[in-house]
Amino acid sequence: MLQAAFRLFLAVLLLPAVLPLAAQEGVHPLMKIEDVYPVNEVALKISAMCFLSDDLYLTVFTPDRQNKKPFNEGEVFRVRGLIGRSGPVIAERVMGGLYEPTAIATFGGKLYIGEKDKISRLEDRDGDGHFSAEEKVLLIDGLSQPNFHTYTVGFGLMERDGKTWLAGNLTTSILIGGNREFNVRVNPKTRRGSTFMLGPITGNETAAEVGIDYLAGGFRTPNGVTVADDGAAIVVDNQGVFNPTNEFIRVQKGGFYGRYLLRREDANMSAFQPEDVDPVVGGSQHQTPVTVHLPQQIVARSPAQPLEMLGLKDELAVYNGQYLVPDVTLGRLTRVALEEVDGTWQGAVFRHS
Repeated sequence: MLQAAFRLFLAVLLLPAVLPLAAQEGVHPLMKIEDVYPVNEVALKISAMCFLSDDLYLTVFTPDRQNKKPFNEGEVFRVRGLIGRSGPVIAERVMGGLYEPTAIATFGGKLYIGEKDKISRLEDRDGDGHFSAEEKVLLIDGLSQPNFHTYTVGFGLMERDGKTWLAGNLTTSILIGGNREFNVRVNPKTRRGSTFMLGPITGNETAAEVGIDYLAGGFRTPNGVTVADDGAAIVVDNQGVFNPTNEFIRVQKGGFYGRYLLRREDANMSAFQPEDVDPVVGGSQHQTPVTVHLPQQIVARSPAQPLEMLGLKDELAVYNGQYLVPDVTLGRLTRVALEEVDGTWQGAVFRHS
């Protein structure tokens, strides 16, 4: 019986190697491939996207690595024809002059844009389908000094006490090559390297009516935030000083995830960074444990905004509640499965494409 069990084990182990090649080809059943590139001549270096009705809105820019004057060549495009596919896909530029935008969301029929140094609401007051500088309502300014690595990333819509907030991330200033740089304070309300909530938003709010609160800190390059179906914030972060792997994190309120910002009189600290810890030395004993590690280069290099899979049916239902995580550098998808064990969230990551 033992020999028979061993032969069965070998047969299962070797099954992929002996099956015909055709059985391993094709697109994963979660996916289908369509050519949706616009028919008009555009070069879309996309940094964020959201749907408003059937139209897809994109923020587009080419990064500037000079750390000099504001690089105001970011744009917003509207892409029509994706839903239903009854005609050609067309991309139309609807706004320019933005400072490296990397966040966009819609609420109440309005668009919200996160630039390197500010968050604003766009309003098409004249109904021409485009947005001028005068149709941009500033909600918070002074989020960052010029640095090639500081972005306002997101957004996700988060509900709290019957009100809606914009959830996003603030990346940190670094030197070219990856070493830490002082995060010079511009607006005292900002905490770089942190996950924030801005609001409440209504579609008509003013800067005086919104505030900024922080869920967690200690991030380096939090490339995306997703609000899970149960309301939790999901953040991915890049490896760097103190953290040797990329990370997938189901955020704990008040959590500090290990990247210490350098302390100086004119620099701001990450949210919840311990005051009594030397930021040069750090210390993992002060770090909130991450949910899933994404080993550098082996699995991920620049993980970006996760997508929670919901509403899948039949044979795909097994994936409900799991997350697809894209990677900016490696150009692949990984899949993360989570479970809660004795009150602690943990899980595993799989290469998916």
